[in-house]
Amino acid sequence: MYTDLEDLIKHSTKASEIKRGIAIKQDLAGNRRKLIAEILSVTEAFISKWRFIYDEYGVNGLISTHQGAKPRAFLSEEQRSTVLSHIRSHSIFGFSDLVSYLQNSYGVSFKSHQSYYELLHEAGMSWHKSQKTNPRRDEQKVEARRREIKKNSAKNEKASK
Repeated sequence: MYTDLEDLIKHSTKASEIKRGIAIKQDLAGNRRKLIAEILSVTEAFISKWRFIYDEYGVNGLISTHQGAKPRAFLSEEQRSTVLSHIRSHSIFGFSDLVSYLQNSYGVSFKSHQSYYELLHEAGMSWHKSQKTNPRRDEQKVEARRREIKKNSAKNEKASK
């Protein structure tokens, strides 16, 4: 691809490749690796590694092989709507249920748990508890406590007058 180090340094569009080329060029010129490392903000091990690769494979060994991340899988608006309806159709639907459903139905797997939590939240589910209401809530006790608070509030109001 590149004919020599100079060609790499002049024509590469990737900063990492240019830095490797400069480091190797300076090393071949006999400059001290410690000085090269300071100037390029790299380590001496970086220079040693890339010099070894250069000696083994030539200038094309310095080329980046990383092609970038794979495109992320997202849900379309229609799919998102279907997922939300599916979640809402259950009285209990948790995190692991959503992970399995998305993977099996759409082949979607999010990197961040936050994406799953946001879907659950949008569907009206809590990821802290997988039910819409607290099943242990005793309505009679709640109502009794409300009456007690109201009664105490009325007493405090009379006392302050």
